[in-house]
Amino acid sequence: MYGTSRKSKNGDKLDNFTLLNLDLVDSSSIQTALDYLLEKESKLDVLINNGGIGINGPMECLSLEEINLVFKTNVFGLMECCRLAIPLLRKGTLPTIINISSIAGEMGLPYRGAYSSSKFAVEGYSESLSMELKPFGIRVCLVQPGDFATSINDNRMVAKSVDLKLYPDFYRMNERVKEEVNSSWSPELMGKYILRLIHSKNPPLRKRVAPFLARFSIFLRRILPGRWYEQLLMKFYKV
Repeated sequence: MYGTSRKSKNGDKLDNFTLLNLDLVDSSSIQTALDYLLEKESKLDVLINNGGIGINGPMECLSLEEINLVFKTNVFGLMECCRLAIPLLRKGTLPTIINISSIAGEMGLPYRGAYSSSKFAVEGYSESLSMELKPFGIRVCLVQPGDFATSINDNRMVAKSVDLKLYPDFYRMNERVKEEVNSSWSPELMGKYILRLIHSKNPPLRKRVAPFLARFSIFLRRILPGRWYEQLLMKFYKV
């Protein structure tokens, strides 16, 4: 098994994983990591794209550079990993691509427009990829997590200057997001769900791994008029 990290060197060991140096915003590092893998393996059975970065802030307060970084990490890096890995996956046993999206990939959230839109892009890309790769027997799955107690709070970007006269609730909402992550499920649970998908003979296109309220909110989005649902979200986040 192989894992990737921006800080590791190719061949480093961590538990049962051989590490590859890979930076999602640097396509050359993705190619170098795959080249190293090719030296060791003749095929690839599973590709899990779980790298990502979060960002909070009113859209008018986010710079184009910040938004570009989110899309380079969450979308374009994921696409490049898939593009380069597909030839190896064709040789694999039950080859599977698992793209980690988000519950936010099915609903736009206030002050998280850049993040939500990046996950919307992952959703559409994965749907298209699933149909294109079916003739090769390559399965594509989307996993939509809710909040998990990972290090995303430490790495999440926040708009640097927000006019509180215009957006008085932003920083309160930002702290609420942090609290929700810190008190959420363990990442080990996500690992168990992903293992089930890998070993499933017919995995679903989407698997939501989130508390009931988050999953129910997606159901409400589908049955309620758009403005009604918008008001529910705004009331929940007190925007």
